[in-house]
Amino acid sequence: MNAPERIPLPDTQSLPDGRQLPIQRGGVKGLRYPVAVTGSDGAQLHTVATFSMDVGLEHNVKGNHMSRFVEILERLREPLDLRALRALHAQMLLQLSRDPRIGPFSVASENFESIHNHSAYAEIRGLGAALMG
Repeated sequence: MNAPERIPLPDTQSLPDGRQLPIQRGGVKGLRYPVAVTGSDGAQLHTVATFSMDVGLEHNVKGNHMSRFVEILERLREPLDLRALRALHAQMLLQLSRDPRIGPFSVASENFESIHNHSAYAEIRGLGAALMG
C-alpha cells in the first residue's frame, strides 16, 4: 500500500498552552560569531567571540525567535571596543524592553584581560514590555 501524499500535521504552535509556565531564561548560549576588536593601541584584531543571550517569557508566551539575537550581531559594522560594546548593550536593551512578549532579560559581556590574567564582566538586567504595562 502506498503512503498518502499528504499527512495532516497539527499546528501545535498555534494551540493554547494551559500549563501557564513562565520561562525564567530562554535564549542562545555559546554562539560563536566573528568580530573585530579594537585594542588599546588602536589596532584591530579579527577573532571569534562567544555570545550568550537570554530573555524571560511570561506564561502566556510560547517562545521567542532566537534569530532576533543573531540579527543584533549581524548589524555590527564597527570593531568592538568599550564604546561599541556599550552601544551594543544599549541597542539590545532598547529592543528587548519594547517587545511586548518579553519579561525580565539580561545582557552580559565578558572580555578576557590577558595582561591582567582575569576577565572583565558586565551584566545589565531589565524588564521587557510584558512586565511594564
